[in-house]
Amino acid sequence: MANANCNSRNIGGTTYHNCSDGTSGTSRTIGGTTYHNFNDGTSGSSRSIGNTTYHNLNNGVSGNSRSIGNTTYHNFDNGVSGNSRSIGNTTYHNYDDGSSSTSRSIGGTTYYNDW
Repeated sequence: MANANCNSRNIGGTTYHNCSDGTSGTSRTIGGTTYHNFNDGTSGSSRSIGNTTYHNLNNGVSGNSRSIGNTTYHNFDNGVSGNSRSIGNTTYHNYDDGSSSTSRSIGGTTYYNDW
């Protein structure tokens, strides 16, 4: 989903993701684990324990996200790390590779820009 504008909407317990680059997929939480499946073949899971979420994807990327206050710190085994900070209904994402993006929730849909 790099360099695409995306949106995510939860309907009946399943979150549907659609991006301007043609990538789409779903995320569904069952018993504390969220399962992700995308049309580009990427799949995996995320599981929260306390204030840390552990991510494992079939493309070899794994890592964790830890929330402290209104900031979430991300660390992945592919060398990417960064943080996301929520202000109002907008979240600002900044990564150590120089990339950044925003996401904004409006009426049950989350819009991602420059993701």
